[in-house]
Amino acid sequence: MTPYALTRLIHVTTAVLAMGLVTAGLLVARIRGVPPAVWRSLARAALIGLVVMLATGLVMDYFTAGALHGARWFRIGIGWALATAASLIYADRVIARTARGVLDPEAARKRLVIASAIAVTCVALAVVVMVRRP
Repeated sequence: MTPYALTRLIHVTTAVLAMGLVTAGLLVARIRGVPPAVWRSLARAALIGLVVMLATGLVMDYFTAGALHGARWFRIGIGWALATAASLIYADRVIARTARGVLDPEAARKRLVIASAIAVTCVALAVVVMVRRP
């Protein structure tokens, strides 16, 4: 197996697992009474997955001598991944504000549902871009 193929395998495997965590975050956020720590651990694990995906994507670009960063679909996919990360970071901040008692738990849950829905939408759009390669 070439280094490029190994990197691509890690990239795709991480994408499937991490994006499953993003979707699980939306499902958990919709349930009333779930401790915030559960959602926070899902969001942090998804963020780690996003970092690994971005890193492996950049390594694949390196292995192709920069051929990928010239492709529009590659740049758009990175943009959607960053938008997903921003949504997850916002949700993490909502959880932190709730834990400090600044935000009402029910209002926080509603914000988490919205942030999670945005993250899932960004993931879906990133997948469309990566598959269709416009």
